[in-house]
Amino acid sequence: MHAPLASGGMATVHLGRLLGDVGFSRTVAIKRLHAQYAKDPEFVAMFLDEARLAARIRHANVIPTLDVVTEGEEVFLVMEYAPGESLWRLARAISERHARLPLRVVSSILVGILHGLHAAHEARDERGAPLNIVHRDVSPQNVLVGTDGVAKLLDFGVAKAAGRAQFTREGQLKGKLGYMPPEQLRGEPVTRAADIYAVGVVLWELITGERLFHGDNEGIIVVKVLRGEIASPFAVLQQSGLQLRPDDAHANLGELEQLVARALAPVPGQRHATAREMAIALEQAVPPAHSAEVAQWVELLAHDALARRAQAVEALERAPSSGVSPMSVSASAPPPPASSGLFSGVPTTGSDLRAHPSSLSVVTRSAPAAPITRDNPVLAALVGAGVGFFLVALAVIWRGVHTHGSAATEGRTPAPLVEKGAGAATAPPPAGAPPGVPAPLASASPLASASSAASAGLPAPSVATAPKAAPPAVAKPVHHAPAAAPPKLDCSPPYTTDAEGIRHFKPGCV
Repeated sequence: MHAPLASGGMATVHLGRLLGDVGFSRTVAIKRLHAQYAKDPEFVAMFLDEARLAARIRHANVIPTLDVVTEGEEVFLVMEYAPGESLWRLARAISERHARLPLRVVSSILVGILHGLHAAHEARDERGAPLNIVHRDVSPQNVLVGTDGVAKLLDFGVAKAAGRAQFTREGQLKGKLGYMPPEQLRGEPVTRAADIYAVGVVLWELITGERLFHGDNEGIIVVKVLRGEIASPFAVLQQSGLQLRPDDAHANLGELEQLVARALAPVPGQRHATAREMAIALEQAVPPAHSAEVAQWVELLAHDALARRAQAVEALERAPSSGVSPMSVSASAPPPPASSGLFSGVPTTGSDLRAHPSSLSVVTRSAPAAPITRDNPVLAALVGAGVGFFLVALAVIWRGVHTHGSAATEGRTPAPLVEKGAGAATAPPPAGAPPGVPAPLASASPLASASSAASAGLPAPSVATAPKAAPPAVAKPVHHAPAAAPPKLDCSPPYTTDAEGIRHFKPGCV
């Protein structure tokens, strides 16, 4: 909760920030009971009733209630913040200039308020039963005209409804005397017709630029309301010396005068049946201005106040806010500056983000692939397992080929395995091999390999010429043509007997 926006009879409205998860925040209006009422159970009950009732009204011309917050013994009402100015301040500003609002602008503002009132009158509870809400305090102070040109109704703190937790005491008046209908002053049942009467009073005052019921004290005002002596708004306008504006030429002044008289009828049954009916009649009498035109008038009449409020909101949104959850840092968009309240205390580098697990699940969606380091144990384990498997497989292949190379004991000549390059040694022939049949493992070059094969009487091996680039770490085996069979030995019998009678097996026969 921050700087105050406005103060009323029982509460003050402050600027505030609503903070949520994953860095969500928005500017709101917070209504706070005055200290002398905060401990009064009756006023607290009225305050909570306002929140409960406003939450059931869903319309673009009604300020919505977002939340109710309790802090100690205090209760706070969190409402949507709509930049704009109250109709009361706008009317006072134009009166100080000795001018008046165009009828088309007046029609646009009050048509919106009437539609918002109709939504409140028709609101229902969770079970679908009508709430029979009556605002009972429709006045220029409770009408906000936004910078977008849309009028909104607010403050249901004294509203009457079925099932309220707080009831008006006998003889206790709720609302402003100058906008109350006669039946409310007489203590009779209050219906939606009371709100229609109040809108009629507001319409009369906006046309004339004067107060309808005024006096030195409340008693004089009550007497004037009960008498019901209401002059024609256009007669008062002429007496004041103000003339109709040129842009009012499209208004049907006769219908407008009849509409005002009907809305201010002393008997509730003589007024419009619903707020929507009055809104339609007002639209027909005076075609409403576009919202953009209303917004221009708001900017013209309340420029300084709107500028100060906009600066306060901007400073509030830029100030760091405690309790803001860490935001995800997208790789496609740079983060806001460090002074932003959304990133207050949140690191933006990859190494620091590891300390904030709540941010990683979002960051990893757009971040590039992480390098294989000790900070990535899963990737390192997978790569290590792959390398280990490759080495084991290579060892198995090498062992199998080496076993194949020792097959000379069975009468076969092994083929050379790997071309080592220049200066490679030639393995000696295996034991038991016939003389003159070497078993070359590697040759210095293909020509050397061919010459050694020719000297042994074998066909030249087919050797793949290696590229001139650096050879791979492990070269593929080079397969040669099979060697010619050795000369057949006389192995019958496979041994010889010396002079002492000892048998000696012939080489190659075992």
